[in-house]
Amino acid sequence: MISALALSANAQGFVYRDFSGSMFVQTGILKSKEFSITNSQGVQLPEPYQMDNWCFGVGGKLAFRFNRGIRFGAEGYTSKSVYGDFHSTYNFSWGGLLFDYLYVDRIVSYFAGATLGGGQVVNTLVTERESRDYATSEIMRHRYPVGILNPFAGFEIRISPQLLISAKADYMLNFTSIKEEDWGRGLRMYLGITFRPSETVSDSD
Repeated sequence: MISALALSANAQGFVYRDFSGSMFVQTGILKSKEFSITNSQGVQLPEPYQMDNWCFGVGGKLAFRFNRGIRFGAEGYTSKSVYGDFHSTYNFSWGGLLFDYLYVDRIVSYFAGATLGGGQVVNTLVTERESRDYATSEIMRHRYPVGILNPFAGFEIRISPQLLISAKADYMLNFTSIKEEDWGRGLRMYLGITFRPSETVSDSD
């Protein structure tokens, strides 16, 4: 089926070359604006909160390459950050459709592009130290969806024709929930392994 698609695209001047799958680990420092919290009794806590710490996560992508370096595909990730004196957690899961351009070289290739998609933030706020007895501790959750545009750039190091080491960085733009003060902003860095089969059409063509 892939060979048939390649022949059809080739006849129209749009050449399918190969596809690749990648698995990544990610990290970065995320920082939100300061935000206030009102407890279940309707009392606003005196000290403002701010999410400001490292995040860690995993994810992957699948991309199809056409011509020499045009790629379309999809990706998805989840990440978590623990912050504050009482170990509040900021979880963000997202995915979307990606487009990038790959500058192909013999050993190291470079790429840049963007992902358009969406996800969900779940910010679990712990406002007091966890009790060691059977008394309850107050925990609040702030959950909201986001639409994202995520520009990124990176490089791939060829280990073999089918195996590459990939690295990239991104800075996510939230265009639907910009008023959410606990939205985590910051640069994320990714390191992963990319697998791809033999090319349908050689890069030398």
